[in-house]
Amino acid sequence: MCDFEQSKLPIMINVRQVFPHATITGCVFHLGNALYNHIQALPGLSARYRNNNNDKNLLRSLQALAFVPINEVYTFMYVYFNGRANGSSCR
Repeated sequence: MCDFEQSKLPIMINVRQVFPHATITGCVFHLGNALYNHIQALPGLSARYRNNNNDKNLLRSLQALAFVPINEVYTFMYVYFNGRANGSSCR
C-alpha cells in the first residue's frame, strides 16, 4: 500500500521492477489528499475550487475514478460530463 506523494513515486516504480507481479494499491484517503494538494498548488484552480460549487463537486468526483475499472474510465467520464452538460445529476 502506498500513498500518492511525489516523493513516493520512484519507490513504486522500483517495487514494480523488483516484483513485477506485485499488486500495488493506493489509499483513497491519500488519493483525495494528493488531489486537494495539487488543486491548492494552482492559484486559478484553487480559487475556482473555493468559489464555485460546481467546480468543487467536479474536482471531488475525480477521486471516484479510483473505483472505475481502467477500461471503463473513458466511458465513465463521457457519461459524467454529458450528464452534467444536460443538467442532470450523475451522483
